[in-house]
Amino acid sequence: MHRLEIDPDRCTGCRACVDACNVNAIGWDDTGDRPTLAYPEDCQVCSVCEQACPESALSLVPDWAGRYCPPYLSTIKGWDRGCA
Repeated sequence: MHRLEIDPDRCTGCRACVDACNVNAIGWDDTGDRPTLAYPEDCQVCSVCEQACPESALSLVPDWAGRYCPPYLSTIKGWDRGCA
């Protein structure tokens, strides 16, 4: 499953990543007061959430095991592990 890594020291709680997610895969954890990948199976690994974050506080880590890995995205993001 895809993961969303958040740097709590950089996240300001602006929720720009939540608003930017086109498929609503990112939700807000009120308990932890931070974004969370609420629906990882819906994540399209488009990286819009990363780009929307003004503090660069989050990083989307894809899980390409057994899935198609787009060559252009792999090259841009440096994902050479597990891409078939």
